[in-house]
Amino acid sequence: MRTLLLLLIFFIGSAFVSTKTSNNPKVVVTDGYFQPPVAGDFYISGTFGELRPNHFHAGIDIKVLPNRPLLAVADGYISKISIEPNGYGKALFITHPNGLTSMYAHMNKFTDDVEDFVRQTQYARQVFETDIFLEPGQFNVLKGQEIGKSGMTGATRGPHLHFELRNTVTGEVVNPLKNGFKTPDNFAPRIHGLKVYAMNSRQEVVKSFSVPITNRGGIYRTKNDTISIGCTNASFGLKAYDLIPGGSGWNGVYSIQAYSNNELIYDAEMDALPYEDLRCINAHIDYAEQLNNNAYFNKCFVMPGNPLGIYKTQVNRGIINLSSTPTRIRLAAKDLAGNEANLDFWVKLDEEKYNEFLADPANGSISHDYFLMHDEENVINTEAAYLYFPRNVLFEDTYFKYHASTDLSHGIYSQVHQIHNNNTPIHNTYVLGIKPLESFPPELREKAFIAYCGKNGKIKNCGGIWADNLLQTQVKNLGDYYIMVDTIAPSIVPIGFKKDMRRASRMSFSIRDNYATPLKEDGLTFNAYIDGQWVLMEYDAKYDNIRHTFEDNLPKGEHQLLLVVRDNRNNERIFESSFIR
Repeated sequence: MRTLLLLLIFFIGSAFVSTKTSNNPKVVVTDGYFQPPVAGDFYISGTFGELRPNHFHAGIDIKVLPNRPLLAVADGYISKISIEPNGYGKALFITHPNGLTSMYAHMNKFTDDVEDFVRQTQYARQVFETDIFLEPGQFNVLKGQEIGKSGMTGATRGPHLHFELRNTVTGEVVNPLKNGFKTPDNFAPRIHGLKVYAMNSRQEVVKSFSVPITNRGGIYRTKNDTISIGCTNASFGLKAYDLIPGGSGWNGVYSIQAYSNNELIYDAEMDALPYEDLRCINAHIDYAEQLNNNAYFNKCFVMPGNPLGIYKTQVNRGIINLSSTPTRIRLAAKDLAGNEANLDFWVKLDEEKYNEFLADPANGSISHDYFLMHDEENVINTEAAYLYFPRNVLFEDTYFKYHASTDLSHGIYSQVHQIHNNNTPIHNTYVLGIKPLESFPPELREKAFIAYCGKNGKIKNCGGIWADNLLQTQVKNLGDYYIMVDTIAPSIVPIGFKKDMRRASRMSFSIRDNYATPLKEDGLTFNAYIDGQWVLMEYDAKYDNIRHTFEDNLPKGEHQLLLVVRDNRNNERIFESSFIR
């Protein structure tokens, strides 16, 4: 119980408070203050606020070949250096006097003096992954000064520079293309899809459907001029992308507007985003469409618990009231250059379908086991499970379904807990505790973990600690959970290693685990030693690869290597071998 209480105190003490854009200090960027972070013309391959899985894109992606010079965009000092095996990879933060901090991610290397400093810090801490915070004067930089080389470290499928601007005080990310960086663009966005969300009198979505659209020379219409809806309330979702010179044609748009009879009722603009709320993309989009069909629809209405400040206008949250008299709707997608695409159509109440809706005994009600308020704490406590949802974890009041069932499949050591459904987005983590079966072998307690059964049946290891005979953890998704055990150590496979390493500049290994983890910090840990001395292994998670570059001071002759890799259940694999330098 003590552990459970500590978790609850942590959640309550760190209530999810979002920093609204309108409350943040404004930073004025004068013309010419910034220069591009790459030499010559630069082309955008990813826009600010672009829709990505589980997050808004926090910066812009700039096309650049590997190992090209990266330049400081203005005078300042290096305030942070980040090294991680995924995410941003090798990243540099430069704080500028104007109140903004620039960030350069996926770098291949820093300048020699910074590389030496980072390496010394990693050896002192005996870690690869680390954040290093610096003070003014340690590494000052001038505008246009080279700060390193481009690359593709971290979570990236190709070489590019991920570039961000952040408010130095609040950490909020701001749109670089509205703060001193411009790129030519004379192409209008393109509209690819329309969805309708039919709502009951409580403005709860009871049905959604796609509507065919046509495109004739950039003029977008619905296949039928008028859409009939069998509910009294409705809103819409727009699938739209921007086309930027040199880009892919699938870049994010700057803004989406919705008009009802020429009145602006919804306006979302990608000017700035609180970093801690990037996951709120799942409230902004049709989450189920993205999860199941990899389709990104911007919802033109705002969920009650959506904390984002990007919505400049939201009349009735972007929801319209329908009648038998048709209402004219216009949805607009715009880019920062002022190019615009519009979709025009009419909607009306289908009285016959509405009467059928009213005659239905369910009358639009939603089957549920619990009703959870989004702006309150919620607890579900059963004999077999415990769930604690902090305030504002849900984006709206939810008719919540929960069911526990017995699964006799080999390797499952609890009931299967069907926690609502994974088509429902949540803001952040909630506490989940699961009781094991009576037959659970006590000797396996330390190897037990809470398993999440995701898309296509893929199992993720969500970890867990024991408290009051409950295995508990924090999770970010709804869906099916149960207890499993992991007794299998990670694998170590030599890739660039052999007995005779006299002609090699480095050695490398592939390391893998049998279960993926949803949080990167719960993944594999490793340490390597040569002749009993810790040595730095660089980890590239996308390739499951670790490598060590031999130090110049390693003497010639025979040496002993010890490599230890552990997973989050403390299963350990050891690789030992001698080699010659």
